[in-house]
Amino acid sequence: MAQEKEEKKPEGEQSPTQSHDELAECQKLRDEYLAGWQRARADFINYQKQEEERLRVLAQFANQGLIIDLLVVLDSFDLAAAHASSDQERRSFELIQSQLVNVLKKSGLEKIKASAGDALNPEFHEVVAAVPDGSQVPGAICEVVSCGYTLHGKVVRAARVKVKE
Repeated sequence: MAQEKEEKKPEGEQSPTQSHDELAECQKLRDEYLAGWQRARADFINYQKQEEERLRVLAQFANQGLIIDLLVVLDSFDLAAAHASSDQERRSFELIQSQLVNVLKKSGLEKIKASAGDALNPEFHEVVAAVPDGSQVPGAICEVVSCGYTLHGKVVRAARVKVKE
């Protein structure tokens, strides 16, 4: 008798359990697709953030080569001001030098602090000579030969110093 009931169903009809199984399978497939899409979207958002950070860093250091080349010019102004024959010449060199320093500061350049008596920091100082000097602690800076600079916190040129033996 059960066979007769099944045979009497039209060809396109399905049993309720079969429909429920197909619906559950479709929902499972939907959930898998949704989870995959959500992961892909999260990956894309992370990629965008990483790319923005990469471009920000690239923009910060894009002019690094030019800035390093300008440090030589800045050093030349130091020498010119030190060897100027008159106060007016010295002030002129110092004015131009300060303008150049201000432009470089806008680009993220900072001078490394170094002076006689400071402790040597190999991260920021490069030793060019060891001088016998009894007035300071061994390893302390005696003289700054040339200034050092950082660009956005990264050392682009270490301060060249002489230290006590």
